[in-house]
Formats: sequence, C-alpha cells, structure tokens
Amino acid sequence: MSFENHQLSTDPRVVHQLALNIKAHLDRVEAQVILISQHLGLPYEVADAGVPQEVIDLARAGKRLQAMAKYRELTNADLDEARQVVDQL
Repeated sequence: MSFENHQLSTDPRVVHQLALNIKAHLDRVEAQVILISQHLGLPYEVADAGVPQEVIDLARAGKRLQAMAKYRELTNADLDEARQVVDQL
C-alpha cells in the first residue's frame, strides 16, 4: 500500500495498514537524520530516549491515556510532564 494516490478510507484495516506504512517510512527518515547528525557532529535526541518501553508500547498502540498513567506510575511524574512525554512519542 502506497501513500500516493490513496483514496480516503474509513475501513479500520486500511487505516491501520496505512498507519503502519507511515510509521515505517518515518522510522527510515529518522534513521537517516541520526546518521546525518552523527556525521556532522550535531546532537540529535531521539524522542523516546529514557522513556520506559511499556509507555512507548502503549503510546504507539494509540493508548495515550494509559501511556500517561503508566509513565506517572513508573516515574512519579506529574500529569503535565507525563502528557509532554507521551505527546513527543
């Protein structure tokens, strides 16, 4: 499934597959940004660095509120910090 010439669909399977394709594309772009920044000696902070894997998994599964609750549980962060962290994932 390609991004180009894709008709809008409300079919959950189509939407899910498109989301997976977009994520794979963004992962490849981020890998290139990391390589370029390393080559240039510029810092590049990965958004999920230092975030517990459980929180990342929940956020990537679209479970934003559960991700925020898990982050608060694991780190004792306040609601605003948890929201910021999850929004950056």
